[in-house]
Amino acid sequence: MTVSSPKILFAVVIYRIAPLESATVNSLLEHLGNIARLSAHILVLDNSPAPAGDQGRAQGFEYVAFGKNVGLAHAYRYAADRAKEDGAEFIVTLDQDSIVSAAYLNSLRDYAYHHAGQEVVFCPRIMSAGRVVSPYVYDAFGNPHFDGRKGELHAINSFSVYATAVLADSKIIDNYYWLDALDFAIYANLHRKHIPVTEMKVDVAHSLSVLDGGMNSERLANMAHYEAAFLFQYCGLARLANGLLRLLVRVVRVGRASGRFGPIGKAFKAAGAGSLTGMRRRGQITQI
Repeated sequence: MTVSSPKILFAVVIYRIAPLESATVNSLLEHLGNIARLSAHILVLDNSPAPAGDQGRAQGFEYVAFGKNVGLAHAYRYAADRAKEDGAEFIVTLDQDSIVSAAYLNSLRDYAYHHAGQEVVFCPRIMSAGRVVSPYVYDAFGNPHFDGRKGELHAINSFSVYATAVLADSKIIDNYYWLDALDFAIYANLHRKHIPVTEMKVDVAHSLSVLDGGMNSERLANMAHYEAAFLFQYCGLARLANGLLRLLVRVVRVGRASGRFGPIGKAFKAAGAGSLTGMRRRGQITQI
């Protein structure tokens, strides 16, 4: 099946900002009107406890406020349901601080056109602060590599493009990983189900401040809990050991950026709880 104008749903999840304060929303609005042969719908999903109340239709997007932080997992499931209802063939998952370029949109249109009707996933090369942060592959010991080597591609959620049938599959998004580690679980499940993941030949820019200590104590504990849970649920011994070491180093590095030791202790406790949960859940999946 081929179509001249692929129908794409752009799902932008925002938190504690108004839609038009989002770099993602503004860059989409700036470029989408100039992209030929692309049928697009922007769905802004607000996870803020006190939403801005901006309905957005006059500005060119649809706005949905959940009234609380339901997490990325719930938001993306909601987007998948909407895409099925609207007949969209692909869903683009986006955070609030991504710069969507015309080059990315043109590349997305072309990939969607040539792979219409297929259960596939695309992801561009994502740059943050001058370094590649996505996609990446894991070596035998669980070390991520960002150098373009061949293997099972994993990616962060921003800019990933999913065939609607893929993201709507109940076995792809695990609601337990509602925020941190959601990307890990999604891509682990994609590869477990043998869904092909392809790198798009285009670079995009994304702010990933959490790599440089941009976390409060609650977010740090959340990250530690769910990443530890993922490691114990999904990973073999080598990747588990390596992943835990990397996680503990990251907790200390990010925690020290606050100038206090309390957040580090809280994160270690959360990681312990996550590890126990991951072990209990391990029987639900096939080891990757």
